[in-house]
Amino acid sequence: MAKKYEFSEIGLLPALGDNVAIATKVVEVEAEIHYNDQTFSISHTILEGHRFAVDSIPIGQHLLSWGLPFGTAIEQINPGDYVSNKKMLESLSIRNLDSELPDNPNFSNDIPRYELDPANFQPGTQVSIYDTDHLFEGYKRSGNRGVGTR
Repeated sequence: MAKKYEFSEIGLLPALGDNVAIATKVVEVEAEIHYNDQTFSISHTILEGHRFAVDSIPIGQHLLSWGLPFGTAIEQINPGDYVSNKKMLESLSIRNLDSELPDNPNFSNDIPRYELDPANFQPGTQVSIYDTDHLFEGYKRSGNRGVGTR
């Protein structure tokens, strides 16, 4: 029988609007996850620290984590799917895992270049280098021997 979890027991969604979550522990295949108003099951065992979808991600759409895109879906990704790219599957396939991996990657790496909009840039106030004066509690040595402490 598949285990049932509340999302908060097994996952972390770092930013509002993310469509993939980070597994905070190993989540077994077919585990049922209750997230918001939906329940979905996990496609493959998700390793701790790896990601799984919490929303549908159509082909061509960015995968978002920490509010930033890190890949583009190359297959339809459904809630509960283990998100995996080619390099990840190749790396994991040579390890002795107790679980089955997806047959094919479902996203490709794609981190769009960030473009700073000068019209909307608002610099912050520069902080001082030090909050307090820094003093060296030592002494000068005789000759050319530098400094020391006691």
